[in-house]
Amino acid sequence: MAVQVGRRRACKVLHLFDAIGNVKGSVERALRLSDEAFKVAVCSFYNTDASLSQIRQTTPKQIVGLGASSRWSPRACWRLFRWIADARPDILHTHHNWTGILGALIGRLTRVPIIINATGTTYTRYSLPVRLIKRMAMSLAHVHVFVSEAARDAFGGTRRFREKGRVIHNGVCAEAVMAQAKNASAIRRELGLASDRRVVGTIGRLKEVKDQSTLLRAIFKLAESGKAAQLALVGTGPMEAALRKEAETLGIGESVLFLGDLPRETVYGFLHAIDLYAMASTAEGLSGALLEAMAARRPVVVTDIPSFREVVEDGVTGVLVPRRDPDAMARAISRMLSNEDEADRMGQRAQETVRRDFRLDETVGVYEELYVTLLKKGCRQHAEG
Repeated sequence: MAVQVGRRRACKVLHLFDAIGNVKGSVERALRLSDEAFKVAVCSFYNTDASLSQIRQTTPKQIVGLGASSRWSPRACWRLFRWIADARPDILHTHHNWTGILGALIGRLTRVPIIINATGTTYTRYSLPVRLIKRMAMSLAHVHVFVSEAARDAFGGTRRFREKGRVIHNGVCAEAVMAQAKNASAIRRELGLASDRRVVGTIGRLKEVKDQSTLLRAIFKLAESGKAAQLALVGTGPMEAALRKEAETLGIGESVLFLGDLPRETVYGFLHAIDLYAMASTAEGLSGALLEAMAARRPVVVTDIPSFREVVEDGVTGVLVPRRDPDAMARAISRMLSNEDEADRMGQRAQETVRRDFRLDETVGVYEELYVTLLKKGCRQHAEG
């Protein structure tokens, strides 16, 4: 079944995710693939069809929710097997860890010509059985895409395994981010951001690897030095209760806002409403939220980890600080909030960097070229061999 992309029929590409929130990152890339050359479907293992109804209203592409209640949901796994077997895709592109395992196994069983496994994290903490299963399943993929050099380096593996790898950076639509600048004042009021203090914002799952605790302690140290600021956190996660308790224990509960998950447009408006963007992650693949903050021309203060160094040039497009160092984080935040001219210059350079090196349309184009190249190489024969 030869595929002639853009001629006789569109190439079938199935994208498989653990879960889909608001249209983000890799989901947005999938939805932007050319309708002429690619027939795209997107599947979420955990989401239900009902929870994906809003995304369906924005795209003609097929959106499927399997409604899994756990990793081992027999019904969801069977539905996934039937969905892939019936769709008979030319390419199965998996994202996230669990769907990477399931997709590789089911893809091989159903003889999918090409399986692409995307690796977007440098942080894993799995049990030995899961690590062994993951390694075995990922070895079944034809190509591995890493979102950063840091992600590829952290993954390790044999030389033969690494030869399957390719780095494709995440991209963002700077125009979409900037379009919400006009709503900054309204968003600031709507979200309850302080009008009498500077606001430090951050976006991300509330989990250990994001280390929002360091941001809380940095805000506490700023308050101790008489430079009070408000911290606004966008996102939810398993650490939320502990972070709320820590804020109260530090005596800064009134200076910390937990905003939960927000719609995409509101997130972009939020980035324009804050004075500075900060992240204290101990590991990242390549943060889309950081790229969006830079696209919004925000000064950024982030931890000095490999993937952030691929994006932020210290002292030029932002400030890098050591991991788990609230004192250094507080000093860097204070520096940016106290030197508006310097902060503005960094924000401008940050935006220029994103516009030049991390454009979403270019990232989508690179993926389209990858799909076509793999199809031309005849990966179907390799898959069936």
